This record gives sequence, C-alpha cells and structure tokens, in this order.
Amino acid sequence: DAGMIYILKRGAVKTGGTPGTTGVVARWTAKYASVVFSLLGSQHAWAGMNERGLTFSTMGLEETVNPPPDHRPPLDWMWPQYILDTCETVDDVVASNLEVRTYTVDHHLVADRYGGVAVIEFLDGRMVSHTGADLCVAALTNSVYENSCVMWEFMQSRNDYTSYGNSLERFCLAADRVEAFQGASTSDAVTYAFESLQDIYRQRYRGYTRWSIVFDTENLRAYFRTQSNPEIR
Repeated sequence: DAGMIYILKRGAVKTGGTPGTTGVVARWTAKYASVVFSLLGSQHAWAGMNERGLTFSTMGLEETVNPPPDHRPPLDWMWPQYILDTCETVDDVVASNLEVRTYTVDHHLVADRYGGVAVIEFLDGRMVSHTGADLCVAALTNSVYENSCVMWEFMQSRNDYTSYGNSLERFCLAADRVEAFQGASTSDAVTYAFESLQDIYRQRYRGYTRWSIVFDTENLRAYFRTQSNPEIR
C-alpha cells in the first residue's frame, strides 16, 4: 500500500551504482524536472512525468531477458528516472539505449505530449520497441506486447476474455476501452481513464490495485487516487 511521490528538480547531477565493462559509471545532469510515483524511494521511478510531458509507466514482465554486460554503463531501477531526466520524446527514449544499458525485470509504456507512444521491452537480450504502425493499441499489462496484440485480435470477434489469464484479459479490456474513447475534452479523458482502470479492476483484478494514476501530457497534470483514499487528487 505504501508509496511515495517526489518532485525532482532539474539540474541535479546523478550517478549510477555499477560500472560497465569499461569501468565507466553512468553520470548525467537532470535536464528536466519531474513528478515521480515510487515504491522504492527517491530516484527509483515506477511511474512519472517530466516537465516536457514525457510519461513513463512500468509493469513487471517475467519474460524479460536483459542485454548482457557491455561498454554501456548499466542502470537498474534508476533507468526510468534517467529517462525522465534526459528525454523529451518517445524517440529520445528509444535512442537512449545506445548510451546506457538497463537490467530490470520490467517492460514499459511511454508517451509524449506530441502524440508519440511506445512499448519498450527487453527480450532475448535486446531492446524491442513498438511504436507507430507497430503499435496495435496504446495499452500494456504484464504479458509480452506482441502476444497481447495477437490475443486481442483473436478475441475481438469472440468478445470473451475469461479464459486466458489475468494479464491477457486485462490487456483486451484495456485495449477495448482505448479504442472506444470518443471524448472531446481533457476532463472527459481523465474521467474516462479512471473509469477504465476501475472497470478493469472490478472485472479481473479485484483486491490488488493500490494506486491508480492518470497523466495529462498536454496540460502537465498528474492525477491519482489510492485504495485507502479514493478521492482523485
């Protein structure tokens, strides 16, 4: 249940904790300020948005196989914060793979204020990014994205998501909600997003959701509520 919210300033100098094969440790200066939701502590973002409207969300993925050690300085739980500190667009996030190597057991949903969206995974020792035409829908749960898209396409004609495990069920429900959205205003979008999270929670994941977070990338607002305090803040 416990979680933390941090407001992190631009201009802070930060370092990773582990060197790459050349002995170099990641070192950077935060170009952007950010608001971060964390389960672990400062500099360990679970979800967040920076002042340029780039958002980053993390979900566990058992199939993750990270790149082996190489010349790039590695970052574990600090990698999402590195992204929020240094990137403005989805393209920047994908390009950062040339600079640092991550080693966590997660995959990520990233969006920017220009309409860019990406799913980023680490499979078979390499980064796999889905953007643009390679993105079947802007949704993500705890299954490999490509597998989720295949299942969603298969199940759309059947309209029955009850037999394929919680993660795939939740993906199909979330994808349907994304596709069905027709609101015209920011308030419509925020309300719809919270309703979508609540609907999926009620149908498939009762008892596990502790935090619900909605980012408005255009107006740079982060909305959230928790299980112990359902008021939207």
